Amino acid sequence: MVAGVSRRMSATGLLVVRVWREEGSGSPLRAQVRYVAEVSSGVEVTKTFTDTDAALEVVRTWLTELAAGP
Repeated sequence: MVAGVSRRMSATGLLVVRVWREEGSGSPLRAQVRYVAEVSSGVEVTKTFTDTDAALEVVRTWLTELAAGP
């Protein structure tokens, strides 16, 4: 489990990925991942990444946990 990804997932979750470039940076890609395990509780976690693989790992873990159920 990726640190900070839900401890308990319901049947409906929400994950938003916002991506932008910061020109002039050595690592211009920015990916902000916001997710929640239970939609009614609001956004629980927001993380920003400069590494594509790290952002993808959080998304993959979140999807895997949602598919596994509570």
